[in-house]
Amino acid sequence: FTSIAETTEPPLLLSMLSEYLETMSGIIMKHQGVVGEFIGDGIMAWWNVPWELEDDTHSAFIAALEQKQKLAELRPYWQQRGLPEIHARMGIARGTVLAGNIGSVNRMKFGLVGDSVNLASRLENMCK
Repeated sequence: FTSIAETTEPPLLLSMLSEYLETMSGIIMKHQGVVGEFIGDGIMAWWNVPWELEDDTHSAFIAALEQKQKLAELRPYWQQRGLPEIHARMGIARGTVLAGNIGSVNRMKFGLVGDSVNLASRLENMCK
């Protein structure tokens, strides 16, 4: 994403990023995932918190596969508009996490911490 940001005009970049995040987060929510936060062009999402799902792992994998498919469909559309290609990496891990309000008195958010969260981040990073 950094190279795209360096070579794309800010209004165009923001439009493309908004379209990407809207589409990808919609797929996550369609499959009962929670969009926890956007980190630049990244999305931190989770399943099975705050409500329990019967098949959370399956839902996460189906969402990831659908995101990859949707990106492949969007690339020609973006290319016609003169925009660069976007590729996404996913890191999926299953395990116990600490979920709740994280932060300080002045700034707080609902989030997750734990080894599984770190593992998912490392797996995503290995997909480069």
